[in-house]
Amino acid sequence: MKLKTFFYLVACAASMHVSAGVVTHEFNNGDDLSAWQTDRCAPASFAISNNELVLGIDGAEVTKCDADPFFSTQGMKLNTGMSDYLGIDMFIDGTNWTADGRYGGIWGVAYDASDAISYYPILEYFVTNGVGSLQAWDGDNGWVDIGFRGAALDSFNNLAFSISGGVISYLVNGNNVFTTSNGGHSYFGEVILNAKNAGTSYNVRYDNLTYNTPASVPEPATIAILGAGLLFVGAARKRRQTTAI
Repeated sequence: MKLKTFFYLVACAASMHVSAGVVTHEFNNGDDLSAWQTDRCAPASFAISNNELVLGIDGAEVTKCDADPFFSTQGMKLNTGMSDYLGIDMFIDGTNWTADGRYGGIWGVAYDASDAISYYPILEYFVTNGVGSLQAWDGDNGWVDIGFRGAALDSFNNLAFSISGGVISYLVNGNNVFTTSNGGHSYFGEVILNAKNAGTSYNVRYDNLTYNTPASVPEPATIAILGAGLLFVGAARKRRQTTAI
């Protein structure tokens, strides 16, 4: 095998196992949404309008998927690889979201080290007795009212999750507002944009979905190939030196 060919194969093997970077979906007009898949039940609409992503809920479709209230939460999900951060800007519509109920939010799907689903972190906007607030889903204790915590009505607010040391933090406009009580979470595999259909029609406006995928460590096979490459180069140099003598 020629050295040039060998180094080309080594480079290809190494590049196959390393990927990293921050991904941002700006939802500009004309952007492709084909990678998104239905979660639970499809919303009435899911499209880009005026350089924003708009999820539409039609109150008349409250039972279109199933009579079980579980499926009245309608939305779409996207694979995010193995991310340690998920964030999106969501418009909290204080003018139109006035009836009691759950409105838009962001969900994550967290996995543990064995690649099994370990948690569903959720941040959503609620209206209860005419008063709006953000609530966090605690898998052990249900919904936790966290108030506004720096969020503002009738404007875009950033809702996000991060994983560090196995623990998930909930962020609102960069402020840590809630933390999971249990650990063991390794990464986010999907992001879900969901909204509750309780018989009322409304839209949820999103923008700037961001997630971060750290570099993965090269797999053992790659390391073995690189090690073999060093031995091959050493042997080739030794043969050249012996020939010269």
